[in-house]
Formats: sequence, structure tokens, C-alpha cells
Amino acid sequence: MTYKIIIDPGHGGDDPGAEGHGMLEKDVVLEVAQFLRSALTSLGYQVVLTREDDCTLKMAERLSIIHANCGYAVAFLSIHCNSYHTSAPNGYEFFVTHLDYGREDTIMSHLLAAYLDAELRPTQPYRITRRRIVDESRSGHTQLTVLHNPIRAATLFEIGFLSNEVDAENLSNEGFRRHVAYCLALGLDKFRQEALYYYKRS
Repeated sequence: MTYKIIIDPGHGGDDPGAEGHGMLEKDVVLEVAQFLRSALTSLGYQVVLTREDDCTLKMAERLSIIHANCGYAVAFLSIHCNSYHTSAPNGYEFFVTHLDYGREDTIMSHLLAAYLDAELRPTQPYRITRRRIVDESRSGHTQLTVLHNPIRAATLFEIGFLSNEVDAENLSNEGFRRHVAYCLALGLDKFRQEALYYYKRS
């Protein structure tokens, strides 16, 4: 069986997302998503991107693509960059749906974020800080709509802050973007192995 992973490069087209240090979020995340697709494909996965280029996608269209491709999908990852009105905040973070031990999808989503986080922590030779894994109920958002989809494990990943000098220096570096994609691919592959073991036991 070929396992499927859906990657969602945030924003696009008329929606540039965050801006900072001469970069647009939509461009950074699309390239990281493309590098991630290459890495996952080399590991034998089928990869679906919600957008392949700089196109405008309404949320309904994004969700439609996710729903149409959810069969045999083991994970969903939405990729973004952060920004703030001051330059102080930095580092990567994950957003996940509210943890409910009575719901398998929320358990698996938190597990997915943990596996990705574990691969990103050793970030040498790049200087990047781990901020946190954020439960949706504590994020300040009423609901992260893109995470509410039929896939059993879903997380939203903020690579870093375009408003922060150190993060922006990293994000402008192709080598760093490739490094992040490689770490995400390793984390996704390890999660898939753990998830299959979990499903066999349950």
C-alpha cells in the first residue's frame, strides 16, 4: 500500500500571508512544501499539495481538496510563517486541535506534532528556537478551520517569525528550507510507523 500525506502551503495568490525582511509567507511555505514533497516521495509516499503554485485558494476550496484526497491519508500538515508587531518573538511552533482523550483524531494529531517537533529540535547548524506545541483551545483562535478535516492526524506548523531577524535570516536561506523539509519528512515517516502500530493494537 502507498500511504498518502497531504501538505497545505498556506495562503497564496492574492493572499500573501505574513511579510517581513523582504519575504512573503506564501513564497517561503510553498518552497518548503515542494522540498518536503520531494523528500517524502523518495521515501515512497504519495504526496498531495493543496496548491502547486502561487494561486489564490479560498478556505472552502482548500478544504475541498483535502476532502477529495483524504482516502489512505495518514497525516495532514499545513505550513505557515509567523509574524508579530515587534521583532522579539521567534521560533517555530505547532498548532493542534483540542486534546480529547475520547477522540482518536485529537490524540493522533498531538502525537504527530510531537514527532515533528522531535526531529526539528536538533537544528544545527541553524539557530532556531522551539516555542511550543499549542492546543487550539489556548491559541486565541476560536477554531483553526483547516485542521478540522477527515484525516486522523492534522497539525499546523509555523516555521518561524518573518518579523524576527534571526528567523528571517534562516527563512531566506534555501539550505535552511531544505533542512526543515527533511526534518519534517523524517518526523512524518516515524509518525506513520507509530500510527500503524497504534491502529493494529486498537
